[in-house]
Amino acid sequence: MSRGERVSLVGPAGELLPPGQIAAELRAGSPTQVALLDGHLFGTIPTYARLVCHQLATIERPWVAPADVAALDRELLRLARRSGCRALVVGPNPDPMRRTLDGTVDPDRLRAAAADLRRIRRAGLLSVVHLSVGRPGDDAGVFGRAVWLCKAGRVAFPRLARAESDDVVGAPRLGSDEVQRGLEWARRALHGRWAIWRRTGALDAAGRVALLANYRTRRMVLAAPRVEATVAMRLARAL
Repeated sequence: MSRGERVSLVGPAGELLPPGQIAAELRAGSPTQVALLDGHLFGTIPTYARLVCHQLATIERPWVAPADVAALDRELLRLARRSGCRALVVGPNPDPMRRTLDGTVDPDRLRAAAADLRRIRRAGLLSVVHLSVGRPGDDAGVFGRAVWLCKAGRVAFPRLARAESDDVVGAPRLGSDEVQRGLEWARRALHGRWAIWRRTGALDAAGRVALLANYRTRRMVLAAPRVEATVAMRLARAL
């Protein structure tokens, strides 16, 4: 996807802008550039999201938007696709893994998160998922869980990164070297051939775009020295 302009959904005072105004701004731009609808999580106010989609359906302009994946139902996703949506950006907040403040990951919540992400792909859209690791409460199993979520959730573009200092409240359980090693292992695990095919899903137009992009990334990932999972990571995955 080519980079385009940012179009805010909120005004200076934090109010949501009229959908017609947003459509007019997109109409004035280049019809081939992908617009990022920013400032508001798509889907958190379903009525507003639907009104925006109806307005954008009147113009031929591709767009992406940050979204609250838990708020996206099948009907809204299909409406978004028909209005020109190409991808939805999820995370790092709200946390795509749905960890609690102490880092606990409930298996049922993680499976529900994967199901919500799969719904995006089944609607013919792609997902870009930002996952921060190394937060307080994260153990060595966080990397395996992140990889599982991206595979099970059909995440076309996983973005794993070290937790920002602003997000870290309290002492992390993982050291800096552990986080870096875990990140390198996870990126390689996500860019194996089978992992790429599983994440990109059906070979529709969106799937082909994701497949080619992931194979380009795979070449860069595999060019780096191989990093094996640590004993703690393997033990956490086995438990």
